[in-house]
Amino acid sequence: MSKHDNPKNRIKELRLKNHKTQKEVGKAVGVTDRAIAHYEKGIREPKLETWIELARYFRVPVSYLQGLTISRYSLGSNDSFEQFAYDYGLIADEVNVDKIPKQERENISESLTKFKMLVAYLVEAKTNYKSAEYKQYLDTVLELVDFLTASIFNDNIVNESQRQKVMRSINREIGNFYKALASSGASNLIFEDDSQE
Repeated sequence: MSKHDNPKNRIKELRLKNHKTQKEVGKAVGVTDRAIAHYEKGIREPKLETWIELARYFRVPVSYLQGLTISRYSLGSNDSFEQFAYDYGLIADEVNVDKIPKQERENISESLTKFKMLVAYLVEAKTNYKSAEYKQYLDTVLELVDFLTASIFNDNIVNESQRQKVMRSINREIGNFYKALASSGASNLIFEDDSQE
């Protein structure tokens, strides 16, 4: 058996499950059917933007398509909580997972999926448009996540009352940030115009 006989990616598996030909998949993601055949056999590795397009086409995470994760879920699906739990070691402790109410699981899943898609879009956009603006935006998003995490798990916060005070303050300032954007010159590019409804 050659090293190409059993590639770990799931492109062929998902293509067959969706009753698609290599030509149909290739056309949908902007590559040739020969390229799809090579990806399926492990002869060639797709570029990052092709992985993203393939994942969108099959509606699965890139990591699942690449064979790096065990759980298949549709983008936007609440089933993604199971992969989240697996990735962060919660799946081995069923008590912890079961303690999280269904609505909170759905909220976590939706937030996680949106964040992963945001990062994927920024990486894809930077690749396609060769602009430093996308990297700067991505860096800002990641720094903001770091700040928000550190702000509620800071050693200076000694009790739950203080933690909630910090969270209320951050929520208030995020609201102010949203209002400032809404009144800025770019508001018509960011927000929907409700006046036309």
